[in-house]
This record gives sequence, C-alpha cells and structure tokens, in this order.
Amino acid sequence: MFGLTVSFMKTSVYYQLGLTAVASMVLLGWNVRVMPFQSTFLNVVYIVNELFFFQLVYLSLLMTPFVPEVEDRYTFGYLYLGVVAFNIVMNFSALMWLLVKEIQKYMKKRKYEKAVVA
Repeated sequence: MFGLTVSFMKTSVYYQLGLTAVASMVLLGWNVRVMPFQSTFLNVVYIVNELFFFQLVYLSLLMTPFVPEVEDRYTFGYLYLGVVAFNIVMNFSALMWLLVKEIQKYMKKRKYEKAVVA
C-alpha cells in the first residue's frame, strides 16, 4: 500500500504518509468488523500488528522536516527502531506460542492413539 501512495503522490511526503495512515485506519476497521481469521488469537495478532503499523506511520511523519530540530528527529528514529524491534519480538513470541500449542496437541493425539492401539 505504501508503494502505491509513493508512486501516485510524488509531490509531498506528508500526503504519502497521510494517505497511508487513512488506508491503515480503513484496513484496521475492516479487520475489527470482519475478523477474517478463524482463530481469535490470529485476529488479535493481526489487529495489534495493524496498530503498530499505524503508530509507525505517525513516527515516520515525525522524522520529516515537520519537526524542525534534527536531534528530535534522531530521537524519533530510535523510538521507531524500538517499536519495530518490540513488534518483531511480539510476533516471534506469538509464533512460538502457537508452535508449542500445536506440538502439545500432536503429542496428546499421539499418546491417545497409542493407548487405543494397546
């Protein structure tokens, strides 16, 4: 989506980020309304990821000439990196949790099958 806004709105970074923010809000609203995944957990992860993206769009705006002080822009850049790192850790943790649940379910099924055969 961001690539489309960059290609069509070449004149101003403010328009690009604004359009991306609006698209993110629309996508977030659609996801909350429709809940496209069968698992509630995956829907929540998707909503949280979209909220992180929405936050990152606004942090991107704060790294433009909209903020006149260069030192403040650097601070927002480090904050941006921290938010991205936290989002990656959160998604990796969610993935590991799902993996452990699937392994537990497989082991329980295997134990049950062995008990039935014996």
